[in-house]
Amino acid sequence: MITNHTPHEINVYDEHGRKLFSTGQPSQDQVARVDVKYRKVSSVFGAPLMQAEYGEVSGLPDPEEGVFRVVSLLVKQALPSRSDLVSPGELLRDESGQPIGCKGFVL
Repeated sequence: MITNHTPHEINVYDEHGRKLFSTGQPSQDQVARVDVKYRKVSSVFGAPLMQAEYGEVSGLPDPEEGVFRVVSLLVKQALPSRSDLVSPGELLRDESGQPIGCKGFVL
């Protein structure tokens, strides 16, 4: 089973560009997020240059046997010990350049 913990429905395609399935739209309480705080460290041409400090992950259930959870790459990187987390694979775009889905998932 695959559950979606991103804020977007994800259309998943195979390596030949054929649509396999859609993850569906998650409920808002099931979206996994990383707490981020920003600290100004300098400026560039008058614009603040910020350092991001990443904290806890929220909105993500505990691992379950046989369940893969689709999360953002940032969430996946924040929890490297979780083998049940995958991120959207290579982005696919339509003729006008708009994202339409991804080719599989990244472990």
